[in-house]
Amino acid sequence: CKLISLLELRTKFEMEISEAYVEVYGETGRIGIVEGTRFPVSAFKTVEYVFYLKTDHSDEELKDYLRFVNAACTMGNSISDKIEQNYRFVRI
Repeated sequence: CKLISLLELRTKFEMEISEAYVEVYGETGRIGIVEGTRFPVSAFKTVEYVFYLKTDHSDEELKDYLRFVNAACTMGNSISDKIEQNYRFVRI
């Protein structure tokens, strides 16, 4: 969803990004026990998005743009506030 939004909003925000892909990494951990059982509950603690982009825009410009991308991404918006989300940009 984030990659689709990133590519679809380029024209509107005058962002020149000619190639892009994203890798997503997550760290999981135990967050408790399922009520009424002894089974552990696992969940994501952190999610890291690594955007590989062909662009001349600075990291600051990309971070500003990412605010709009995140607002347009309904899947990303459904992630709990308790899960730390990090972003990194790599030029290709």
